[in-house]
This record gives sequence, C-alpha cells and structure tokens, in this order.
Amino acid sequence: MGAGVPPALLPAIALLAGAVVGTSVDVSPHVALPLLPLLSASAVVAWWRAAGRTACVLVVSGFGLGSALFTPDLSMATLAANAHRNIGANVIPRRGTRAGG
Repeated sequence: MGAGVPPALLPAIALLAGAVVGTSVDVSPHVALPLLPLLSASAVVAWWRAAGRTACVLVVSGFGLGSALFTPDLSMATLAANAHRNIGANVIPRRGTRAGG
C-alpha cells in the first residue's frame, strides 16, 4: 500500500462493502463458507512467498465475503431483538400463553 494509508483501511472498506452486499444479495453459505478458509490459506501462502499484493487482495476478499455471509443473520437477529424490546414481551403472546400474563 502507499505511504500514509492506514493498514486496516482496505479490510475496513471490505467489511462495509460486504455488509451492504450481504443485505442486498442472498449469499449462499454452501458456496461461500468453504471459500473463507481457502482464501485465508491462500493469503498465508502468498504472504510466505512475498507476494504482498496478492496476499492483500486475498485478505480483503475474505473480509468482504465473510461480512456478506454473516450480515443477513446479524441484521435479522437485531431486528427481532429490537422488535421484542420495543413492542414488549407481553403484547405478542407465545403459543400456549395469554397476553399480559
């Protein structure tokens, strides 16, 4: 990377871009999950062989893919928690229970 660029800038941008893509596009875990260790192992090999740019691209790709893969699950869990907190536990009864009691 160039002088004056923080080392964590590209992974941070990849996390943000992956989060945006993950909320917009359905990322198949059957395809993406095996790619994460493959990208990591490839980045280690590239780093070991002194191929810094290739290692950087592989690491940034892994950050983006991981973020795109896990963002939909996290956003649904956040929405459910916020709905439960904002609406209240007693407004929407669970099966077999009565509201308010």
